[in-house]
Amino acid sequence: MSIARRYHTATVLANGMVLVIGGASDHDLEIVTELYDLATGVWMNTGNMSGQRSNHKASVLTDGKVLITGGKHYGNDLASAELYDPSTGLWTNAGNMSTARWQNTASTLANGTVLIAGGKDREPLLTSELYDPSTGLWTKTGNMADARYRHTASVLTNGKVLVAGGIDIRPLSSAELYDPSTGLWTKTESMKDARMWHTASVLANGMVLVTGGNSLDGTLCSAELYDPSTESWVNTGNMSDKRIFHTASVLKNGKVLVVGGADPRSLSTAELYDPLTGLWTKTIKSLDQLSKDKEKIDGKWFGFCSMQGYRPSMENFHQHLKHLDDHYLEFRRAIKNAFIKLDKNLRKNDYDNWGSVCIACLIGPKQIYLINVGDAQAIIISDNGEILASAHDHTLDDPNEEERIQEAGGKITRKSPKDILRVEQRLAMRRVLEDFTIDKNIVSPIPDIIIYSRKPSAAFIILASDGIWHVMSNEQAASFVIQRISTTDLHEMASQLLDHCLEKRSRDNMSVYIIQV
Repeated sequence: MSIARRYHTATVLANGMVLVIGGASDHDLEIVTELYDLATGVWMNTGNMSGQRSNHKASVLTDGKVLITGGKHYGNDLASAELYDPSTGLWTNAGNMSTARWQNTASTLANGTVLIAGGKDREPLLTSELYDPSTGLWTKTGNMADARYRHTASVLTNGKVLVAGGIDIRPLSSAELYDPSTGLWTKTESMKDARMWHTASVLANGMVLVTGGNSLDGTLCSAELYDPSTESWVNTGNMSDKRIFHTASVLKNGKVLVVGGADPRSLSTAELYDPLTGLWTKTIKSLDQLSKDKEKIDGKWFGFCSMQGYRPSMENFHQHLKHLDDHYLEFRRAIKNAFIKLDKNLRKNDYDNWGSVCIACLIGPKQIYLINVGDAQAIIISDNGEILASAHDHTLDDPNEEERIQEAGGKITRKSPKDILRVEQRLAMRRVLEDFTIDKNIVSPIPDIIIYSRKPSAAFIILASDGIWHVMSNEQAASFVIQRISTTDLHEMASQLLDHCLEKRSRDNMSVYIIQV
């Protein structure tokens, strides 16, 4: 864009272009309106609104025009509205709402009218109003039962509008339905969790997926589904990360992509929700993105990757590995020290006692280091699928590790005859990051390190969490990659691998990197 901005709107037009409106830059509110042309990748200016505004709402009308409503003008809440015509690039006045408001919702109904609900004008609002494009007039409609702002509004397949959550004095769990045929609101079942700053997505099956947000207890990772046929809510799988201020997009394959947000620091992570399984999977970085993440270390070593149990402290892990000697013992010692420092940082900055695992690789001109803490695994394979090296998980089936744990005062037992082996009746791993309820001498953050001397036959590295290896052997994963390499790029292949594991009924967290070396 020509201007950096925030608190703006971005709207996809019928012609495929993206219209960016208003918002605030570092110095002032913005009046400049821009268009992004997907076909050319070029930004261009278009007609400007009559006045500056931020935190407004944008709605695409059935005739393709865009209605802008409310928002903020410096300290003032706005009641004004404007219409953008993509065919001319010009704006026209669309009258004033009866009430100035921001942090409201705006929904285009099946009959072409736009429903404005709730929001804030110094105080939370329960009022609603309708804009009729055929007349250009605003009319009041029924009031909600609860005043609310920072809520969501979803147009259901039956034409009604579901409003959920938000805040009046405290976060709300209540939900209401608006019926356009009567202009009235009725209460429906409340959500399981009170939340604001969440997202709501209408799925292909007509249900509404609500994700994340903020409650009195803090940021949420929970998600729940609203079924219009029963007017009830049910819990579904939790996201890997707690998040607010995120986005949620329903994809063509029916899955929901959740991106970014904060908790409280900004997040770069993304995850996919599958309505068929009710499960979330972390998305995979493309090779282009992976290459941007590579950090050169003394001009020799690069390529750190981590996954599952993401914490912000992991972002700068590579900083611990700078200025290293590549002597075998010194480099191993430096990697172990880096993980000890990471574990301490996790306790200081990101402590939540859930535990984290990490599978990593450092790729150099002569050697590849596979580094593992937890229940993930890694393999190096040749271009014909041969397993050249592997890093195994830290489950409790190693006699040497069992002896080490016992010497440190720990016990490996089962809670019941059918249970798996656990350390101190809790943890099913012998090495892990961040779990501070067990003595670090018993469950260590120090990784296993496999060093592979590079040969010309080394072609790919697969780094994956336990959800992959529960349903695939090393050989099966290698064969999966080799069979597809001539017809599929690595990013798509990784996505196919996750889908394949879901089809094989994997029910654990799944993350994967496929790296060509």
